[in-house]
Amino acid sequence: MLYSLEKNGTDFVVKERFIEKAASKVGILEKAIESWIAHNPKLLFPKEEVLVFAQSVKGQSMADVLALDSFGNLIVVEVKRDWSDRSTVSQLLEYAAGCKECAYEFFNQQAKQYEKWPGGELIERFRVFAERPDFAQAELCKRQRVFIVAPESDTGLKKIIDWLRSYGVPIEFIPFRLFADDAQSPRFIDIVGVTGETEMQVEDDSWAGLDIGFLIPTRLTAQELMKRCLSGT
Repeated sequence: MLYSLEKNGTDFVVKERFIEKAASKVGILEKAIESWIAHNPKLLFPKEEVLVFAQSVKGQSMADVLALDSFGNLIVVEVKRDWSDRSTVSQLLEYAAGCKECAYEFFNQQAKQYEKWPGGELIERFRVFAERPDFAQAELCKRQRVFIVAPESDTGLKKIIDWLRSYGVPIEFIPFRLFADDAQSPRFIDIVGVTGETEMQVEDDSWAGLDIGFLIPTRLTAQELMKRCLSGT
């Protein structure tokens, strides 16, 4: 629960109360949260700059938000306004793994379809954004960072993601909370954002080189890894 403070002379007094609410209870759609993130990427990445180039389109199979970090890594964001099951993680991993095999033109077309795209080729925009004029087009989007944005209370989803991270999969759980006033009108969103540890890991070539379908000591295939995710083993 949150309370607002109001200055009263030389002191402060407690005023309005704000209660934590599920997004579905206050009429917030997943698409709204997705747009907040796409239009305000600092919500997720307070310590780094990212270049958003795509957002989900109705009828197309894709993640909610696609972006690039300054290293050319593909950022894949999935938003869930309420609790999720294991299939959510599996489907997202499958999508991210498929991106590894996609040619540059696929991502370039995604950018050109994005309503907020200012125009031009994706690689040229990235080179200016990252101040890396010689960055190879073939290397763009070849490595993935995967994020699931979901309610903080979804502890089951967090456990699955922690399990995947223990195997070296570059995926992170980003919790959020919504607060509404007594009239049930949403007023605040609280998002932790990407940890400093994850940002440092991206700069480490030994970690950043991992594929989304990275096979751990048992040499699992990406499909087998997803099956394990579904079974929780």
